[in-house]
Amino acid sequence: MNAGLSTASAEELAALRAQIESLQSLLRNRQIEADRKTHQLRELETTLKIETFARERAKTKLQDLLRRLYGLKSEQLSADQLKLLIEPLEADEQLLQERPPAPAVAAKEKPARKGGGRRKAPEHLPIERIEIDLPEAEKAGLVRIREEITEELDYQPSQFIRRHYVRFVYADPKMQTAPKMPPLPPRVIPQAGIGVGLLMHLLVNKYTDHLPLYRQEQIAARVGVELPRQNLCRWVEHSALLLRTIHDRLRERILASGYVQVDETPVKVLDPDRGGHAAQAYLWTYLSPLS
Repeated sequence: MNAGLSTASAEELAALRAQIESLQSLLRNRQIEADRKTHQLRELETTLKIETFARERAKTKLQDLLRRLYGLKSEQLSADQLKLLIEPLEADEQLLQERPPAPAVAAKEKPARKGGGRRKAPEHLPIERIEIDLPEAEKAGLVRIREEITEELDYQPSQFIRRHYVRFVYADPKMQTAPKMPPLPPRVIPQAGIGVGLLMHLLVNKYTDHLPLYRQEQIAARVGVELPRQNLCRWVEHSALLLRTIHDRLRERILASGYVQVDETPVKVLDPDRGGHAAQAYLWTYLSPLS
């Protein structure tokens, strides 16, 4: 009788162990499934945030398009302008569909702390050497052993120069041929009397440093150089024509990049056909952020 109970108890214990192991395996599988669903939920939350941002951006652009289409006549868009404004929305949708993995963010290196005091002048600057020597009576019988150099940073205003192209003319003593002289080298603006350096200085001041032509005229007048504003305008116009080829190639490259951002800036310009009144014009800036 006792042996039968002992055998039944052993079988029950084995069955209980098998049930416990089965339950433990089931719990592990459910935990793995729960972790997988949690990861999927986080991915869905991230996708939802991105799509919400894109939807809000599209909504803002749509409201702007509706305002331009049905608003004041001066704010209405042409078909080409409408196409340029819709293309970024299509590009955003494509980027959402083909979203690349987030790049690893490299740890930012803490910049070395710079101490105070005087900074050393850049090595590429030219050096003006000023020698200061003792009078002959004081250095009689002495030998120079070293140089004591004291450095300071200074500035010299830009200088205008006159460049003379001197061409030697040769003639036949027997006067049987016409005089000969070498041709002039190629010049940026023929017969304008302006060199490349002055032209580049004019353009950089105007378009990089935002210095108007009338101020450049005043600056030149302070050093005794007369540069009429009419001449400055003609030189800028001629330079723009020379750079037109580069502008056209750059525009073609940007428009062919597949993703273009465009900014429209309204400006007022004088209209000669309206008797001095200003007309509404637009300045379009193109940017290809992916190229």
